[in-house]
Amino acid sequence: MGSVVSVAVDACESLTAFVLPSGQHPSQVTIKQASYRIDVLIGEGGYSFVYKATDRVGRSTVALKRFAIQDADEQTRLLEEVSIHRGLCPHENIVALIEHDVISLKGKPLPEIWIAMEFAGPSMQTLVNARLAAGKGVERAIILQFLGDTIAALCHMHAQSPPISHWDVKLDNILQGDAYKLCDFGSASKTFYLCQNSQEVSIAEGELSQRMTLLYRAPETLDLWRKQRVDTKADIWSLGVAVYTSVMQAMPFEENPLDILNGVPKAFRDKGPASWAVGNPGNSLPADAQDIMALVMDHMLVADPSKRSDIFTVAEAFRQISQLFQVPARPRPGFVSAQKSRFAQ
Repeated sequence: MGSVVSVAVDACESLTAFVLPSGQHPSQVTIKQASYRIDVLIGEGGYSFVYKATDRVGRSTVALKRFAIQDADEQTRLLEEVSIHRGLCPHENIVALIEHDVISLKGKPLPEIWIAMEFAGPSMQTLVNARLAAGKGVERAIILQFLGDTIAALCHMHAQSPPISHWDVKLDNILQGDAYKLCDFGSASKTFYLCQNSQEVSIAEGELSQRMTLLYRAPETLDLWRKQRVDTKADIWSLGVAVYTSVMQAMPFEENPLDILNGVPKAFRDKGPASWAVGNPGNSLPADAQDIMALVMDHMLVADPSKRSDIFTVAEAFRQISQLFQVPARPRPGFVSAQKSRFAQ
């Protein structure tokens, strides 16, 4: 589920509810010589906070993330997150990182880390919730746009050298704007897991439970004794969950590892193989959703990661649905270094 709270403004109308308690939150901060006025607290989790703020010079609105460091290992991990995020920018479908700073505090042994980013939001989860509350579905055009934009963001991540897994793709981390943008890189990784013994399984279970959100976790991340590699393919499953939820207005699985390990979404159980196929007489989905769900079921929500499509194959399949989508180039063999094992000697 990542190490930070989302930048999404999920309740723009109720921002006034997040008043800044005196003494706990500063009224201004300087990050690498840029001064920001802190306007409102828009989210918090654990020892991290997200503020809406204003650049005192350019008057632009930004999002500020503030981390109260608890130990040296956490500081190292957060700086790695910043490094990954910065390396992915600029990209039109990734929330832009403007600057960061490590700020020492008088009387405290450990500093705080502050990150200034573009202000984007609300999240796709907010939109889905609003449509559900109104008794309406999410429009096909919106689903196609957020899917195409998120595919583009993941193609960019998976084309890095080595490839970068996001590992917390979910509706909360896909923000609306002139384009849909992927945010929160607190779970991002340049390594993969392939456990060989009980000690490695124990370590991986603890780390993955911190990085990933259960309802979006791929089967191979929940049963590490299967000895299936946990890598960028986990992002494909998570994206499939996000799209399925947008179309069906319900999660595909219960918040239970055994249900996810079943591998078949609730809506398609007991309906026979490929009941989601376009033109199948037993397909009860709306006509304008059938091709989207076929893409999800044939390429993304595939329980065996070795049979699940990579993001570039997903992009090629999506091109058949959205003719305006430009398929990002697949990295040329030999030009991208491979991910290393988390347990490499």
